[in-house]
Amino acid sequence: MDFLRDLLPTAPSFGPFTDVVGPWVTLFLGVVWAAAIVFAVVKLVIGMGKFASARRNYRGEEMSEASRDVLIPLVTLVGLMLVFAVFWVVASFAGS
Repeated sequence: MDFLRDLLPTAPSFGPFTDVVGPWVTLFLGVVWAAAIVFAVVKLVIGMGKFASARRNYRGEEMSEASRDVLIPLVTLVGLMLVFAVFWVVASFAGS
């Protein structure tokens, strides 16, 4: 993990809760976040496949359902990336 120290000038922490929250909790949160991204990407690919199939077969009702199946994972991915960006900004300001 030494390469991360070069990339990240500050180490994120949980502030006053650092004593309560150990490294295993931090690892668990990271794994859950990464799993949520993988799940959203898989759902996005499945939704895009449904949308392409419905469009190819000219099924309007299935296209509207498939567009919802594409939109929900897209919004989820944007939200997960925003959580990462906000955490990065907060950690960088807290470290300086």
